[in-house]
Amino acid sequence: MKKFFFLTLVFAIFSCNTGEQPDIFGYRVNLNVDLSSYQYRDLKNLYSYKIVTSPLYDGEYCGFAGILLYHGSQDIYYAYELACPYEAKKNITIEIAENGLNAECPQCGSIYSLDAGGLRVDGPTTYNLTRYQVISTSTGFTVRN
Repeated sequence: MKKFFFLTLVFAIFSCNTGEQPDIFGYRVNLNVDLSSYQYRDLKNLYSYKIVTSPLYDGEYCGFAGILLYHGSQDIYYAYELACPYEAKKNITIEIAENGLNAECPQCGSIYSLDAGGLRVDGPTTYNLTRYQVISTSTGFTVRN
């Protein structure tokens, strides 16, 4: 009986969901965004966005599934992991909602506010979007993790 109780306890401990965000974000991120280049010049407009799934230059890395670049209010640039944190799969990525202010996962239906740092708005997820560091440069910005 003690052995049964011990095995049940061990199983319960190891099968519990810790509630931690899935570890799909240990991938390198290093992207140089030159706002004067034709690839990125549209990002100068407020509430514009660009999805980058492959690097343009050697030494650049685009995270797990890619990077969503977003030009938010108050002239703040954001960079988010493109993979839905709830689904945690490379082929299930967030999409910009019709209002241009939110992103939505087409699989689980989770909605995230792009202008509020990727905060979860609705849906089954308890995770926010992973936000990457945006560092200003003389011609634009660099995205890193």
